[in-house]
Amino acid sequence: MSSKANYFKLGMFVIGATALAIGAILTMSIGSMFEDHPVFETYLDQSVHGVDLGTAVKFRGVPIGNVKAIDFTRNVYEADKPMEERKPYVRILVSLEQDIFDNAGIPQSTLVQREVDRGLRVRMANVGLTGTSYIELDYLESETNPPLDINWTPENAYIPSAGSSFTRIVSAAEEVFRKLEKVDLEQLVGNVNELFSVAKDKLENTDMESIGGNLDQLLKELRTTNQDIQKVLTELDLPTISQETQKALASMQTLFDDPKLKDTIGELHDALENLNRLTGGNQGRIGLVLDNLRILTDNLKTITENAKNYPSQLLFGDPPPNRK
Repeated sequence: MSSKANYFKLGMFVIGATALAIGAILTMSIGSMFEDHPVFETYLDQSVHGVDLGTAVKFRGVPIGNVKAIDFTRNVYEADKPMEERKPYVRILVSLEQDIFDNAGIPQSTLVQREVDRGLRVRMANVGLTGTSYIELDYLESETNPPLDINWTPENAYIPSAGSSFTRIVSAAEEVFRKLEKVDLEQLVGNVNELFSVAKDKLENTDMESIGGNLDQLLKELRTTNQDIQKVLTELDLPTISQETQKALASMQTLFDDPKLKDTIGELHDALENLNRLTGGNQGRIGLVLDNLRILTDNLKTITENAKNYPSQLLFGDPPPNRK
């Protein structure tokens, strides 16, 4: 009887623990189901093979959410247009489990637009070369990754997309092949063959012996010139010249450092200032003196001319007779 009671208690304990675990799981699941996660959408003009509901969304490698829905923009925003006028874009709706745009007091759409202006883009990425695909957010050059052309207002915050690295490689390879298809290879090969033929004819008609002789003569002249230069450099006695130059520079430096030179320069500066003040303050007087000297010079000139022409006037003082 005691053994049955123990089994009963053990069974009740196990059932109770299981019920508590199930209740905790349900509570956490229900809480996450009704939790309001930020949502944004993006459009891709390419195949999204490998991306499904629940695909991981990462921001520079850090998981931040998952894909909530995948459909076409023409079914959501262009259902009333003819099929030939609808955009062939794939619409991906992303639910963020981490609010990477958290900033109190600023609307979500404003935050997203600010980051988009800074270059935030969405693109497909792969784990390795052939691994699984996921959605990645990162900052790219806005000029080289412009948003797709849309003519509707998105229902949610909108982040433009950028081509994946694999897609860019394929597009670049296709562009190279398209350019190669436009190249006329036959004409190119013909031009190359013609070029080789012309070069061959020129070489056959060239007097190689004459050219070789001229080259030998040129080399001999270069050797002679080199020897002359070396001889001149040897005769210059560069070490002695260098020593004399250093001595001259040292003497100049000693002269510049001499306090007497600095005092002389200072006295000269003071003398110039005094002369400037003297001439500036007595400019009017100096002008008057110069005018008097000019008048005196004119008078002396007149006297000398009269003495030359009328000597008697200078000796006796009588004026010369008036001749009519």
